Amino acid sequence: MLGDPEYIQLLVNPQDSMIAIRKSVRKDYLAHRVRYTKADSRYCYELYSTELLQALRHTGIYLEDNRSYRIYGALNPKECLASFSMNECVLVDDMTRTEESV
Repeated sequence: MLGDPEYIQLLVNPQDSMIAIRKSVRKDYLAHRVRYTKADSRYCYELYSTELLQALRHTGIYLEDNRSYRIYGALNPKECLASFSMNECVLVDDMTRTEESV
């Protein structure tokens, strides 16, 4: 598992429509700090990034504005990396999100 990293790297491969999250360190200028106090769970983290959204739009996968998506992925513990295929992203219904948060 990735554990509870304080910093992560977000990697996007537009040609393969893939996203990866890799455990990182503070010294890495590409790293994003993970602030767990904002998350409901240690297994959940919400990220808001204009740069990431722009990179995802270059994958060729159509994403509707102002909508939420769930992307399932695979974990590579040896590399401390989780990878996700944008081809498998699922639009999250607003009603489902409301029911889950209650």
